[in-house]
Amino acid sequence: IKFLTSKLFWFNILAILIIWVLIVFIQSKYLKSSTNFGEQIAVPTFYKIHMDDLDEFIKGKNITYKIQDSVYLDNWPKGTVCWQYPKPTDSSGMSVKSGREIQLSIVPLHPQMIVIPKVKDLSKRMAETTLQSKGIRTKVSYKPGADGPGYVLEQLYNGKPIKPGTSIPKGSRIEIVVSQGNTGASTALPNLVGLT
Repeated sequence: IKFLTSKLFWFNILAILIIWVLIVFIQSKYLKSSTNFGEQIAVPTFYKIHMDDLDEFIKGKNITYKIQDSVYLDNWPKGTVCWQYPKPTDSSGMSVKSGREIQLSIVPLHPQMIVIPKVKDLSKRMAETTLQSKGIRTKVSYKPGADGPGYVLEQLYNGKPIKPGTSIPKGSRIEIVVSQGNTGASTALPNLVGLT
């Protein structure tokens, strides 16, 4: 009891509390300065910025960028940004801290050419898997056909039939026309009465 009521005991308790408060204060200040806590920088729109202009574009914005891959798009300007992450602040509402690296995809100036495989007579699923594994995007349309449902009747590029072995830019879109099954055409029923 004498020790618990002594000045030495309470001096030690007070010293511990002061040191604990100082540690918490210093640690919070350090974390705020090292993690840029509370800092918000708007992410600009990189779309359609040419890759040669990116360094100039990010000057003074306290962010960096990295071109991670290329994606061929028919109707997109060559050599420009077609995808970014994080998305622009004006469309996503997302902000970043200073020094954040923005991931970019570029439409190549000279796209890699891919040889089209034959997918006619394959199942829809197999045809899509085959084309996508080569970096070709797919679009599916359907029409009646004499073959069983779900099988590819033809493959089209820009609305026209394309032969297997033809080279097209990687990332292009191939339309696969898939059979819906029976054509539904009427057939005359013969008279079977009296036949064995």
